[in-house]
Amino acid sequence: MKQIDIQTIDNHQIKTYVFDKVKKPIAVLHIISNNLNIIDFYTGFFKLLNEHQIIVVCNSIQNSLSIRNQKKILNHNVKIIIEDFKEVNYFIKKQYKLPIFMFSHSITCVFSKAYAIKYSETINGLILSNFIKLNKTVIFKEIIRLTFIKLFFKNKKPYSLYQDTYTQTFLQEFNKNNEFLSDNLNRYLDLLEDDFISKKFEIISLLDIYKTMYFNLKTKRFSFIRKNLPILLIVNDNNFDEEKYYLKSSYKLLKQFLKKDYFIQLNYVNDLKNKMFSNATQLENQIVTFINKHH
Repeated sequence: MKQIDIQTIDNHQIKTYVFDKVKKPIAVLHIISNNLNIIDFYTGFFKLLNEHQIIVVCNSIQNSLSIRNQKKILNHNVKIIIEDFKEVNYFIKKQYKLPIFMFSHSITCVFSKAYAIKYSETINGLILSNFIKLNKTVIFKEIIRLTFIKLFFKNKKPYSLYQDTYTQTFLQEFNKNNEFLSDNLNRYLDLLEDDFISKKFEIISLLDIYKTMYFNLKTKRFSFIRKNLPILLIVNDNNFDEEKYYLKSSYKLLKQFLKKDYFIQLNYVNDLKNKMFSNATQLENQIVTFINKHH
């Protein structure tokens, strides 16, 4: 593994990690990660992909968000963050001259989809794992709420996307039954281990996430994704409420793509949970099969 700092259009550095010890590589998988510490968690998984002749290049959305979290509320962060990924893909194309596939999980799918809307001609395939979509009302309310906090609250502590909601649910269940079933407790702990849920962000960074969601909602922009781009949706098929939400989001996106005659497929992975690559074997097979088919 090696680390490369790639220059951004606004003179920042994107920390990019490369696993390229591959004999006769067939493609590059550009992973948009949740976490700056992705290498600590997933090195083994990346090496498995290397064994299948796939180079892995990884950068963190948290990095792109955090280097711009001191900007004013009115900013161009969303556009600039998408440009970050374009710079990484330009590096990949120049360095390896191989097909590029983009992979993202959970909330980071928001940014991959936004990238595909603007620059789908620069990639050979898009993989969205546990895609999540909030409705316009929720997104708009969060943008208003966070803007209000940023403007009028002196103590602007970092916030997380979901953690407060999960904490409240946990306490309600515990108080109601005076006990908490062990499998539910384990489930709760799994959620808190999620690479994105457990992270707290500055207000501007959270606003950037919701603004990107809003960018994706506009129907006209959807048609900018090229029709012949191979797209793979991977979703958990567990019965937990959270997974059901991911499943519904993926189904809605699938229908949206199929209605416009896009080249898309949906696959299931058991026990995908919220934690990226928790079921590495199944996920590896899905990714490798997709890349082998379309590289």
